[in-house]
Amino acid sequence: VEKNQHTEFGRRYQFSALLKNSHNSQSIEAYKSTVPLSSYQDYEAEIERMKQGEQNILVAEPLISFTATSGTTGSAKLVPRTRTHQRIPTIIAGLMNPATASDRWLKGVPRGKGICLLTCAGTIGHTQAGMTIGEHSAMGMRRIAGMIPHLWCSPTEVFFLEDISTARYLH
Repeated sequence: VEKNQHTEFGRRYQFSALLKNSHNSQSIEAYKSTVPLSSYQDYEAEIERMKQGEQNILVAEPLISFTATSGTTGSAKLVPRTRTHQRIPTIIAGLMNPATASDRWLKGVPRGKGICLLTCAGTIGHTQAGMTIGEHSAMGMRRIAGMIPHLWCSPTEVFFLEDISTARYLH
């Protein structure tokens, strides 16, 4: 709330007033009573403006990309992503990968090829403003490409196919 109080969204819901009147247990209730329950459709216009390069609309931090959802509940939706939003999954992956690697090389002896991961990095697109659009896993997979042979069974190239059916067959 504090970081985004001067965004368009923060001004609309008076985040500054929420901060002035917050008292630990009451702050959550104050937020819930001020900011209505919403759905993706409530933010589509703002997200479209953000795709065009406008800043300080929903978040104060500069955007680095848009993550596309899988579309399980309808068409894919775009989620604006900042460095802060990227940090938590990166930390989790950073903790998972050494654990997997150390389990594989117990006492310096490789115990197998690794994990069978049936996925591909998919396609990466760009907004008119030049920001990346892609699935979260696709962008993460591209960042750790050098680690793929040490963690997963399939060859690195299989993970970078755009056709998920072909990738799954090859896995």
